[in-house]
Amino acid sequence: MKRVKIGIRREDKPQEWRAPIVPSDVRELIEKDGLDVVVEPSAERTYVDDDYRQAGASLGALRGDDVRIIFGLKEIPTEVFEPGKVYAFFSHVFKGQPHNMPMLRQI
Repeated sequence: MKRVKIGIRREDKPQEWRAPIVPSDVRELIEKDGLDVVVEPSAERTYVDDDYRQAGASLGALRGDDVRIIFGLKEIPTEVFEPGKVYAFFSHVFKGQPHNMPMLRQI
């Protein structure tokens, strides 16, 4: 049976250093829950890429058919969304900021 593959995206907003899933939790998702985790490389994230690699994740792009569930923190540019994927992230769409409305319409 094929393992479920989830992704952690790099953030597009400048100075966004937080991570939606920390390396210790990535290790648990891999070892205890049997998931595969792919992390988009980022020079901005508080956890360096090697922290995720040591936790058992692979580094790479999240585009394509392999990664079906993608976790992020902030708004995602509309050109990033791919049909048939699940995206989990936080966005200030309730306030109706004009710059977020195209993203909300697309998802």
